Amino acid sequence: INHGYVGVSMASLTPDLARQNNADPNSPNGFIPEVNGVVITRVYPKTPAEVAGLRRLDVVIEIGGQQVERADDAQRLIDGASIGENLTMKVMRNGKELTVEVKPEDLGYKLQRMKEERRKEKEEQMRKLKKQLINGLHQNVEKHLQEFYP
Repeated sequence: INHGYVGVSMASLTPDLARQNNADPNSPNGFIPEVNGVVITRVYPKTPAEVAGLRRLDVVIEIGGQQVERADDAQRLIDGASIGENLTMKVMRNGKELTVEVKPEDLGYKLQRMKEERRKEKEEQMRKLKKQLINGLHQNVEKHLQEFYP
């Protein structure tokens, strides 16, 4: 079973939540459209979302021709999307409605790749640590030998 993955974190958005944000002159979020939808809170690097040009604070209002009002609606539609095929998302950005085409990856494959990358990083860290330990041990042996055999 494949599960679609685009690489975003999201939260449900209501007009009331947007109004609260917009009323705060110190809000780090800037102006958010006062609509029902899903706000993207983070776009992860090297993901279909980043490749497609999605941005933090884009408000998703439609996915695959279906209106979305809650984050779980969006997640369900992304999860069920066809892997590697364009998924049309309508988003609001800076007061304009845009259409973005995203190609979901398989979540299982993505997780497997991430696990492999972490394994390789750990192996590299261990290799460097072993080299440091061996170099340090070698230097200590040299130091002690010089003390005994000047």
